[in-house]
Amino acid sequence: MRVLITVMVLLFSASTAMGQATRLEQDGSEGSGGNNTLVGPEIVVASAGGEIATVRAELSRGTSPNTRNVYGITGLMAAARNGHIAIVQLLIRNNARIEATDPQRNTALHYAARYNRSAAAAAILKAGGKPDPIDKFGSTPLMQAAKNGHLETVDALLRNGANAGATDYTGKTAADHAGDLRRTDIVRRIKEAARR
Repeated sequence: MRVLITVMVLLFSASTAMGQATRLEQDGSEGSGGNNTLVGPEIVVASAGGEIATVRAELSRGTSPNTRNVYGITGLMAAARNGHIAIVQLLIRNNARIEATDPQRNTALHYAARYNRSAAAAAILKAGGKPDPIDKFGSTPLMQAAKNGHLETVDALLRNGANAGATDYTGKTAADHAGDLRRTDIVRRIKEAARR
């Protein structure tokens, strides 16, 4: 009997570990240099996975909306990264710090910009987020969107007051980063905004 119980416990542990590994693979963030949003407190995991009922339950239990995982990622950053607008709005309504930063000084707006989540970016800006926070490399969300070729997010940021002429620590503007990708459409939009 004791052997049977031990075997069952081992099988349960293995199946739980496999489920967590699958969840990490589906997110695509495993090994992403500190951007792994699917580890840590349940509110961060649920925010990344779009599980609004779990986020609501965590908040009702008194979990802080500013709880971080071991990589310094908040639920708001995780939701913005994955484009879960309803969770972004829910966390903001529950006093999530919009300007909170991870160890690289990325805000939720940086995550939205980098991963082309224009609606999440717009929601953050509408809630009072600053359009030009700077990460540890001097990069703004507009630069992140431009260097990743995300025209829709570039447009959303420009409509909400992003500084088209800002430079990072290498002296490059968002237009310069878009030019490196040969994205003339993005370069043109940024230059038009800079002239206004």
